[in-house]
Amino acid sequence: MYRSLINNTIYRRAQRGSMLVMALFVLVVLTLLAGTMITIVSGSSKSVVHEVYGLRAQYAAQAGLENLIAQSFPAGSTAQVCNTNTSSTPSFSGIDGFRNCRFDAQCTSQEINFNGSNHRFYRYASTGFCDTGDGVVSRTLFVDAMQENVP
Repeated sequence: MYRSLINNTIYRRAQRGSMLVMALFVLVVLTLLAGTMITIVSGSSKSVVHEVYGLRAQYAAQAGLENLIAQSFPAGSTAQVCNTNTSSTPSFSGIDGFRNCRFDAQCTSQEINFNGSNHRFYRYASTGFCDTGDGVVSRTLFVDAMQENVP
């Protein structure tokens, strides 16, 4: 019995401080896990911001296309020849959804003869740009149109 008591005492002395080491190990592991989670959430947030600004840039480019198409095909009038470039006005960026966004658009038209009849071929291109603060996101859209039987 005496020998068992001595062995038990020696065993306890050898164990002294092991909980402190284990607690420090668990604390380090949890800190690394928390740091990893913060990095993942931060990256996800930046991705969402980039996607939102990309969609805004696409809508800005679409606004540029619609502006030029409306000039080429005015309502209640005949189609016009279109060889021009246009950019968004400063007030465009003041619209809530287009803050820090702009567009540059251009169109070309050319007369072509296809199967003995005259046609006018239009090509539109517009690029929307949005400043995110960390960089600029851009989207480019293209539209082709053809007017048949041009006199």
